[in-house]
Amino acid sequence: MIAIFGLLLAWLALYGSLMLEGHSLAVLSDSNAALFVLGGCVASGLIHFRLTTWQLVWRLFPAIFWFQDRNQKVVAQQLVEWAQQVRRDGYVSLDAQSSQQTDEFLRFGLQLVADGVQPHSLKQSLNARIQSREAQWLLVASFFDALAYYAICIGVLGSLIDGAFYLDTSLSQGWQSLHSLITVFTPVIYGIALSTVFLKPVAGKFRSESLIHRQFESMVLDGFVAIAEGESPIVMQRRLDEY
Repeated sequence: MIAIFGLLLAWLALYGSLMLEGHSLAVLSDSNAALFVLGGCVASGLIHFRLTTWQLVWRLFPAIFWFQDRNQKVVAQQLVEWAQQVRRDGYVSLDAQSSQQTDEFLRFGLQLVADGVQPHSLKQSLNARIQSREAQWLLVASFFDALAYYAICIGVLGSLIDGAFYLDTSLSQGWQSLHSLITVFTPVIYGIALSTVFLKPVAGKFRSESLIHRQFESMVLDGFVAIAEGESPIVMQRRLDEY
């Protein structure tokens, strides 16, 4: 939710500062420039990335606004309680717990432990899940990083093209108005604004959340492996507290 607030605040600050300084926003209202930057940015992205990457971005993008908030301290305590339950009632007792979990990673790990999967195989399975999720999110981050780069480059290209036409017209028909000269800079303004106030922050959000989720999932993996190995709940809790 805070990501929505951040994006809105960024754009309001951008336009608000212009209005406070007495500038007319109509100067930057150029649909042709916006279409040039957006269209060029998307076209470059279509060349750069596979269709499957676009589908992945479409699926994961809403998560930037609704990332699941995981309380590591609460989950660590839950892992210790599951270790105590296994010592008391056996691994099969965790089977009922797995169906109650809303977190997909916890549910997957619990099911493996309840099925009596060996610690080595358990660790491999959970590690594969962690690496797969992390690779997807980092790919999405690189997607937005690439589009941010293309947005700036295409904006500069648009301004150079507009500038060339402006100079050509001015030399042949006399100098044009300053308003016409201002429109030369509109594409690069759009490109930089799109890059710095949307694409780059989204890429950074996916990258930082990926690191946070990796830390959480590494703790969960450590806990499940400890349960599968029959480790003492007290020793296990001390180690999980370090996360």
